[in-house]
Amino acid sequence: MDAGGADGRRDRRRRGAAGGGGGIHDFRPGAIGRALAVLARNRFIIGGVAGMAIAFFAFMKLLSMTDLSFAVPVSAVTYVMETVLAKFLLKERVNGLRWAGAALVICGVTLVSL
Repeated sequence: MDAGGADGRRDRRRRGAAGGGGGIHDFRPGAIGRALAVLARNRFIIGGVAGMAIAFFAFMKLLSMTDLSFAVPVSAVTYVMETVLAKFLLKERVNGLRWAGAALVICGVTLVSL
């Protein structure tokens, strides 16, 4: 029988809710629960959620200290930090256009802070 027939469905169920292709193919509540349980045990997902929580609370603290019109542009400095980290930590090739964009972000943040 072809892969789309009963054998293919049985094989997909055997591989779990996430299937072998990285996507969810079974949308029943139990299968979605199993997929979420797999994600909850992934250290990269946990680290990403923790990082987002830290960023959220840091931004809330910044908002409690200053005006929104200052806090939002200052938060754009993360684009510069990410560019620098990509270059030196991840050893990515960062072209001149991206460096120019990072420099414009720094100029914009400087202008807003005056």
